[in-house]
Amino acid sequence: MTRRKKLASAVTAVSAAAVGVTIGLLAPDLAAIANPNPQLWAQQTSDDPTDSCVALQEVTTGKTEIRKRIENRLITQGNWNTDFLVPSGQEFSYFVAILTPEHNAPFHMTPALRFSNGSTESLFRLQSTLTSGETYSVPFQSPTGRQPAVVNMRVGGVNGNFYTIAVTGCQ
Repeated sequence: MTRRKKLASAVTAVSAAAVGVTIGLLAPDLAAIANPNPQLWAQQTSDDPTDSCVALQEVTTGKTEIRKRIENRLITQGNWNTDFLVPSGQEFSYFVAILTPEHNAPFHMTPALRFSNGSTESLFRLQSTLTSGETYSVPFQSPTGRQPAVVNMRVGGVNGNFYTIAVTGCQ
């Protein structure tokens, strides 16, 4: 099977999974949706202009990939949230969170969409023990079809563990 055909089947599977996760039909385990090469989605070129993904930039750094250390704090809020800006003027039909843990440990992740009017849509919560160095791709979309201004990724787990997170918006 060619790379393009493999990718086309992966994108089709992602689109189907995004719909299922969003409307609550599936409650996937993060480990069940590991993808050996999720960056292909963001780098995919296609003859169809509607079949493309864009890496979103983190709000404070402008980087498209963020490495974080989980900090669980008792008194002040932890650092579990990472916000990614959604470019204005572009319509995305779904998003893909790309998570790579640096430790074999339990992680949990909750994506939320924030809108320019101040409202928020929390989508689902995934929890699983993940494998160090394995990349996990989690597709999701707005259940209302609205375009967010910011995608918030809340990732938690064992204090001191590191992970890398990125989000792509796909048309």
